[in-house]
Amino acid sequence: MPASPPATARGLDVELSACAAVHDGPICELPADGVLRVWVRAAPGVVTFATPAAPLESNVLHESDGGALHRVVVPAETTELRVIARAGGATTTLRLAPRSAPDWVAQAKAARQKGDTEAAAVLVRAAEGSSDLVDRAFALGMPARLDLAAGRQEASVALLRESARLHRQAGRLSDAADDSFALAFALNQRSHRYAEARAVLDDVHEWVEPYPDGRARELYYRGTLATETGDARSALRLLGEARAHAARLGLGVLERNALNAYALQLELLGRIDEALERLRDLDAKARDAADASPCEKVEIAINLGYGALLLDAQVERKPPHGDAEPALERALADGACKDAYLRTAALGNLALAALQRGDVKVARTRLAHAREGVEKVRGIEVLFWHDLEGRIALAEGDAARALASFEE
Repeated sequence: MPASPPATARGLDVELSACAAVHDGPICELPADGVLRVWVRAAPGVVTFATPAAPLESNVLHESDGGALHRVVVPAETTELRVIARAGGATTTLRLAPRSAPDWVAQAKAARQKGDTEAAAVLVRAAEGSSDLVDRAFALGMPARLDLAAGRQEASVALLRESARLHRQAGRLSDAADDSFALAFALNQRSHRYAEARAVLDDVHEWVEPYPDGRARELYYRGTLATETGDARSALRLLGEARAHAARLGLGVLERNALNAYALQLELLGRIDEALERLRDLDAKARDAADASPCEKVEIAINLGYGALLLDAQVERKPPHGDAEPALERALADGACKDAYLRTAALGNLALAALQRGDVKVARTRLAHAREGVEKVRGIEVLFWHDLEGRIALAEGDAARALASFEE
């Protein structure tokens, strides 16, 4: 499903990004540094910005899609940002408000981003009994994400449904959307409940239009759902659109995630050289990016290693290409990422790498460790492990056990 078109006011198309939150209205909460990104469908030289009291300075970050992304610094307590096109006098007025999320939320998010889940959990527990609706919503959403990373999908799904509902009730569109996207991820990629994931995204589509960052993210999650359900054509289209929309708004993390998912879809289609070219470049960028989380870097490294393994198997390269194990070992060694499923994926692929180079003993050890890694095993792991077990048994000369694994 395509994203909704940008909001239009008197002929001027504008998308506002980098809000601390977006409320019904829509109203954009100013971020702590006051820096907003504003994409305007107009030549950069004809656009100016102002508050009701004075003009504002701005600079152009890049041009795309018939417009330009502007960086605008807005003074604290500003309630209106006016976007003005000199030619014709078209004007769009954007409503602003001070940041309102509880202080502990930013601290907990920062701790979780660094992999310090215990510090995040302490902050959450202190807010669980609050009578404030927003406090309660965040106090549900944060542990839901910790549960998801630990492989406790059912607990995560229940918490995310409630946190999204509370945020929607409080009028916080962006937080409700973000919880809904996390819920769609849990249902799609962690539980394979595809119809439920699609229903969540369909619901978000009905009200996410005033949140441009959310529209870009909706495309991404629809693209990953298409990948999981085998709709390769839709996956490539949606992920390509998500990447373009993210680039237009300056959303670096989302742009990289969309490219990573796009490359994975290419791997699944057998276009492995094409995928690896993108992943090598993406891996280098993510390792240098200040906003790249540990788990983002791990996931890219796993996809890079997996692609190299596929290429080795495809061309029967002897010796192996050499990209696979360094990338997978790096993914496994990153202790800052607490996602149990990513660790399991790294171990499983390392088992396959060992088997492909003829080290059956290491392959079996890696497979055993992979099986110990998650509390609730998904179908995708079960299938991979049975296939790998069969290959290992075959390499050990145990045809009966190999056949049993393949049949299972």
